[in-house]
Amino acid sequence: MRMPVTILMLSLAGASLAQADCVMPTQSVDIPDGASATLEQMTNASQAVRGYIGSLEEYTACLDAESAKLGQDDAANQRRALNVTRYNAAVQTMEDTAARMNSAIRAYNQAQSDD
Repeated sequence: MRMPVTILMLSLAGASLAQADCVMPTQSVDIPDGASATLEQMTNASQAVRGYIGSLEEYTACLDAESAKLGQDDAANQRRALNVTRYNAAVQTMEDTAARMNSAIRAYNQAQSDD
């Protein structure tokens, strides 16, 4: 009887570790006002945005991999649905961040052309 309990405990520990592997990046990117930013500020923000989006892409890839490993029972289907929600939230964050950076770049370019 001891062996099945040990196996159950190990499988539960493995399941919680698999869930802990996919952690959405919590960093945020400070995007300057392009109309008044310096080239250095814009360059730094652009690099930070690329890094942040890269982290979000790794996160979505992790969610995909985790979902692919799930079985077909109700708990797995619920976890898969949660992963889809998390995936969509990450994609929305990527799109919002890129749109904010693009707006700042347009404002920066406009301010530079006005000089």
